Amino acid sequence: MNWRNMRARSASPRPDIAVRATGAAMAIGGASILLGLKPKYGAAAIIGVLASASPWMHAFWADEDPQARQADMIHFGKNLALLGGALALAGIEEPWPASLGRKKSMVERAKKTAWKVLAA
Repeated sequence: MNWRNMRARSASPRPDIAVRATGAAMAIGGASILLGLKPKYGAAAIIGVLASASPWMHAFWADEDPQARQADMIHFGKNLALLGGALALAGIEEPWPASLGRKKSMVERAKKTAWKVLAA
């Protein structure tokens, strides 16, 4: 499927804003999970984007062209796999072992040790 067909199928009056908004939600959600900073909110953002956009943008069942159908089916399956991963991450208890909030005491201990080394 080419971009013109996707734009024609899009029900959004402003697809450029929709793409930027979903991209920002995915980036913020991914950074949240990566850094361990409120990872459940980050997972929720990713779940929201994938669950709402995948059936809309990759509706392989509506494609008549076999190549477009196959491409959309691949992207839809990929997004389902990512959705499953985000759901699994949302189920992990907080705080995560690698969360930023948990490392605060380790950082302060490292600063204290650095000052001791520099003072010696």
